[in-house]
Amino acid sequence: ESLVLPVRLAAQITGAAKEDGTPAVFQWESNVTGGQGAGTFSPGLDSKGVLLSTRYATALKLVALYLQELAAGIKGSSYWDLFDYFYGTESGSPLMQFGLWGPKSEGYPLRPIYYAYQLLTKLIVPGTHLLQVEASPPSALIAYGADQGGGRRILYVLNPWAEPVQVHLKLAERPLWLLRWTLDRDGVSVAIRERVQQLPHTWRPGLRGTLEDVVPAEAMVVYQLRDL
Repeated sequence: ESLVLPVRLAAQITGAAKEDGTPAVFQWESNVTGGQGAGTFSPGLDSKGVLLSTRYATALKLVALYLQELAAGIKGSSYWDLFDYFYGTESGSPLMQFGLWGPKSEGYPLRPIYYAYQLLTKLIVPGTHLLQVEASPPSALIAYGADQGGGRRILYVLNPWAEPVQVHLKLAERPLWLLRWTLDRDGVSVAIRERVQQLPHTWRPGLRGTLEDVVPAEAMVVYQLRDL
């Protein structure tokens, strides 16, 4: 429900821009904020005192928002910011802790939003026209896809539920390569602990017809399909 208003606003801005003749609309400086202590350039803390920028659930929500905005017609979005820093040079300047990785004092640990954002920038390149994909039943999953030309297609499938969901993907009858990435709480925790810079992917050649798969609870699975 927390995503309804931002997505509706994105659609309204896009519609107004089209009526006004504006060729493109971009979102500037999106980030994770709210919770306890927000309002002073801080992401704030959740009810358990955990910094929002370090929470997996927050990263997943932000990615869902990005995908819905792009599907609504927003041409691009930026994330604020790359790394933590003090907002000012004076003593006592607030520390902005929105970074994709943590501070030097902690060994620059990567944060969940780093891996989530990476899966967007890896495949959603300039010129990609993302569309919402119908799921059946509609309340089961949230999915977005795009035909990138050159025999390549991408599909982002989000499972907002606390249980895994089985999916049936209808593929072309011609053979395809399939690459698959998973963004889930356990995988991100392992990647952060082991200081891995990219989430692993699997690939399967020669697929056709229907693919049976499972999207983990509160997770996102990303598929890239390529013609052989």
